[in-house]
Amino acid sequence: MTLTRRTTTILIVFTVLNAFLPRTGNAEDYMERLLKGASRVMVKTEGDRSQVYLPAISITPNTGLTVGVLPVWLRLHPSGKIRKIFAPSLTYNEIFGWTPTLRYFHYPSANTTLFALASKSVTANERYAVRLTDFDAFGTGGRLRLEFNQESKGAMRFFGIGSTSPESAESDYTLKKTLLFADMGLPMWGGGQIIAGWKVRRADIRAGSLDSLRDIAVNRRGAATVSGPRVGYFRDTRNFPSTPTRGTLADISANFYRKVLGSDEDFINVRAEFRGYRKHAKADAILAGRVLIERSGWGNVPFAYLVRLGGEKLLRGYGVARFVDRGIAVAGIEERISMYRLKMMGSTVDFQIAPFLEVGTVFDSLTDLNHERALWAAGVAFRGVVTPSVVGRVEFGLGAEGSSTFVGIDYPF
Repeated sequence: MTLTRRTTTILIVFTVLNAFLPRTGNAEDYMERLLKGASRVMVKTEGDRSQVYLPAISITPNTGLTVGVLPVWLRLHPSGKIRKIFAPSLTYNEIFGWTPTLRYFHYPSANTTLFALASKSVTANERYAVRLTDFDAFGTGGRLRLEFNQESKGAMRFFGIGSTSPESAESDYTLKKTLLFADMGLPMWGGGQIIAGWKVRRADIRAGSLDSLRDIAVNRRGAATVSGPRVGYFRDTRNFPSTPTRGTLADISANFYRKVLGSDEDFINVRAEFRGYRKHAKADAILAGRVLIERSGWGNVPFAYLVRLGGEKLLRGYGVARFVDRGIAVAGIEERISMYRLKMMGSTVDFQIAPFLEVGTVFDSLTDLNHERALWAAGVAFRGVVTPSVVGRVEFGLGAEGSSTFVGIDYPF
């Protein structure tokens, strides 16, 4: 029997909820017994080192079901905070076969994260990445970001341009891309920062890897390189960058790509994002919201650099890059409700449930924005949070075309 994505997601949600709902006795006692019992099976701790053995399961419209194992090794600070994480995994997917992945996280301070990843599947997928983020670079209070990413992604989908592109127009392609990126903020009066940096990226659209779908049209294929300066404004009043419970963030930037600077085409990408977090006074919950708008234009924009909407961080009820156009606009809100806290591995783990609602669209120009183009997504997330740096999550989203399930690290916003 073959299950639809919607049915499979509903079954997973029911299973998770069923595991957390008590049958008899006090709900809090039941939760404590459940989590402590699971921790005895899945967690081993010795001194400042811990091991956690997790299943790796995800279901997305683009790749279908992925299953595997995800053992996690943690190194703890004497205070109980996590200093380092080594998280290899081995997964299987019908499209890509077996995929071994190595992940490494290092948290030198509450403001600094170093991330490295190496992954390669039997077929199309592979990724090698290093990223450093420091919200107090050199003790100046400025934000520093450095990133290298080389990636090949098979089973990417293209349905056409615009928010009304039909599912029947589906084609697939392979995206190969390389990114070099650096920027830093200069603190200024009022708590904001002036951002300056540089971005170089090469993207190559190739024929897809799925025999069941037609390949993307030939005129959409090909490689293009962009290179140019990045300027912007950044202001962050969040108490913790990775696990905020209060504060706001404003991040506005513009990338200027020019042929004289190494780009294949002249155009500009502009992006503005605003986030807010508020902890309820009488409830153990956090209200989180986000508004984002982005557009590439003012020149000849290569197909690979059009803006895309859909996936685990942008409209979670749809597959990755489901909608494509020159611009996107998306807004989301979620209630991060703390269900239980448990002392594990020398740290306090906050188990959260987070219902969410999102609305977004893609557009060619701002004059195209109207409520008739709106795309909605709703769902629920289950998360384990170790303040100040670590979030593990499972997101279940429903949209007009079905459902998606995403598993990952860090909040979506």
